[in-house]
Amino acid sequence: MQSSFKINILDVQKKPIGISIPLTENSTTFFSQTFTTLDQYKTNIINLIMTAKGERRMFPTYGSNLKKRIFEQGVNLEETLKNDIVSAISEWMPEVTIVSIEVYQDGSNEHAFLIKVFFTVPYSEELQNVEVEVK
Repeated sequence: MQSSFKINILDVQKKPIGISIPLTENSTTFFSQTFTTLDQYKTNIINLIMTAKGERRMFPTYGSNLKKRIFEQGVNLEETLKNDIVSAISEWMPEVTIVSIEVYQDGSNEHAFLIKVFFTVPYSEELQNVEVEVK
């Protein structure tokens, strides 16, 4: 019986795919780079979540409203933040499957949150996650 194995051709080439965040200086290049599609997906998700809608020129709906939402009153903030993330990823990265999102509020600052996004991507069934702090 033959088993199928999927791999993205970009992962085989050993060439940089993009710039990783946080932006840090590298000894061989000015910025650290990603060399796998999985690392680039993680970087793209963080970039998407942390970009405010209207911040990117010519793409007014790119991003999320997390930084604006954390100051809203009278709403279920956890659900609002989760819905904003799901909406942004669904629109701009539809190939990513969100498995779950966890939201933790900082006990000392009611307007600070740690958000963990668990997801899968094409060519990898392994569960991945990214963490972002929103203040």
